[in-house]
Amino acid sequence: MRDEMADLLFAKQLMDNHEFATEVGLLNLLAIIETGSEKVVNGSAYAPGAFSAWKRLVSERPDLFSERVMQELAKRSGRGGYGDQAASYVQKFLERRDSARQGNGTTMNLVGKKAPEFTENAVTGDGKFMKISLLDYRGQWVVLFFYPADFTSICPTEISEFSRRDKEFKDLSAVVLGCSTDSKYSHKEWIKGSLGTITHPLIADFNKKIARDYQCLDENLGIPLRATYIIDPDGEIVHADCNITRIGRSVDEVVRLLRAAQTGDLSPVGWKVGNETLGKE
Repeated sequence: MRDEMADLLFAKQLMDNHEFATEVGLLNLLAIIETGSEKVVNGSAYAPGAFSAWKRLVSERPDLFSERVMQELAKRSGRGGYGDQAASYVQKFLERRDSARQGNGTTMNLVGKKAPEFTENAVTGDGKFMKISLLDYRGQWVVLFFYPADFTSICPTEISEFSRRDKEFKDLSAVVLGCSTDSKYSHKEWIKGSLGTITHPLIADFNKKIARDYQCLDENLGIPLRATYIIDPDGEIVHADCNITRIGRSVDEVVRLLRAAQTGDLSPVGWKVGNETLGKE
């Protein structure tokens, strides 16, 4: 029987092998996906683990999918099996990307409305399981940020920066919550491994309901975009923004926006602490 955690670890090992982040490497990874479905090593089936690594490469490095790679994928389309799934996954990703470029991508219309409530599994910054409910933070400012996936390259830089600036957020009476659609077991393994201890919890939105409610889920890929929400003490969303997966967010800008929101005033372009506001509405 396959072990989900073993699959995740195998996927991480593949992602850590930078030889796959090339055109030839992608084709080699595709070969592993196609031929390894029956081979099991330490509880992990090669194909599922390799397919997890494949999905992360698709979302993080779409530039690698050259004409040659696309031709190889076209040969596998419609044949069934993991090779067909790999081809289909890339096609859906590219369609979604092109749609977003035409202005038909994810939209967010939650600003000024009550933040969708949730209660979900999470992992503390030192790797312990817990339950998180947004209602528990009523009366405090909340910075809720979504990221695509554990064991990736951009996401840990953002998470670590939010963690590094923990005191700054606490001084602003703000709670930071991270969220992805990974399982709580994946979060724990990452924190205990390459990510390390952090100062805020990571929510395990495994059924994708939270990301869907917050309108930041890429339905084709099944992962969140890089969305950030600032929620005031009354539970109202006062700020929301969203990046595609390959563009990391600015924690400096999150702090600036939080400070601006807390003034309760009209803030002009580029407002920073120490600058004049434009007074009340």
